[in-house]
Amino acid sequence: MHNTRLGNLAELMMENNLDLILLTSRPNVRYFTGYGGEGIALISSDGAATLYVEPIYLEEAERSVPEKISVTPVEEIYDPLAAAVEELREKRITIGVDSLPVEKYSELAASHSMVIKPAGGLIWRIRSRKDAWEKELIREATAAVESALEMAFDLLMGDSQASEVKTVVTEELMRRGADAIPETPVITPGREVYRRGDTLTLTVTASKKGYAAKLTRTMTVGHEEGGEAARLCDTLVEWFSECSEKVKAWSPTLELFDMLREKLNPLGGARVSRVIGHGIGLELVEPPSITPNSKELLPEGAVITLQPKLLVKSSTILSIGDTYAVERDGLVKLSRIDYIL
Repeated sequence: MHNTRLGNLAELMMENNLDLILLTSRPNVRYFTGYGGEGIALISSDGAATLYVEPIYLEEAERSVPEKISVTPVEEIYDPLAAAVEELREKRITIGVDSLPVEKYSELAASHSMVIKPAGGLIWRIRSRKDAWEKELIREATAAVESALEMAFDLLMGDSQASEVKTVVTEELMRRGADAIPETPVITPGREVYRRGDTLTLTVTASKKGYAAKLTRTMTVGHEEGGEAARLCDTLVEWFSECSEKVKAWSPTLELFDMLREKLNPLGGARVSRVIGHGIGLELVEPPSITPNSKELLPEGAVITLQPKLLVKSSTILSIGDTYAVERDGLVKLSRIDYIL
């Protein structure tokens, strides 16, 4: 799997005349090498990769990466990035970087033989399109999140403390096999106690082997329905349904935003958040970003989360959010839980 990813990156490097790519972002290093700890990686245009780690992480790194990737312990200076920069000094190469501290960039730039180019765009051309293994992990994380949301919904039959809701959610995520919780469960509006009739929005995240899922639901304590909140939530559900049918791979992300505004305009009184969605995977927030100014397209194979937030006249924030796979013929909802509980 990682060898295939390195091969794909090498092809893009040759197309863009890059001799090397320096990976300093931990998610990027993990994606291309399999190692999720502290360290950096140098990828060459023939697909070879060298991982630089501190000696304390050497055993973990060697255990994590395929044989094709060499692991170099940094013995004298416990700074993998400094070691890699030193090796590159004075070489006549064109190197791409995903991200780099200013002082390290200056060190590389000081070599008159080296041309430095941003490589984030190339990396996301590969990372944004999830394979079947990645999608399955996101599905498993999504299943844990939806179970936690259902537990919270059952708890909110009557008056409930925010701390109790968060505890129940966290325990259910762990019970369902989540290996991490990227963000603490978020309840809005922020209160210590929620009373019967209160409307609240709960956002829950979880990850499985590093791959994240995120779901949001609006609930009313006591499960009472009706009023402006219910009307707007119904409108959001209609929008989700239309997105699944009409938005396909390689559609402009702006199309999602325009469809939402079209649904909300006849209602009046509700303001929508600037960001209504983004990619998701090894990182909770990945490209593309779905905003009114976005010029990006939805790549086939991407996984996105859609979560518009609505501010209504009563100063209440309502939101429904779910995770979708971007397929050739439309968006496929990865959760089984209803939009409205």
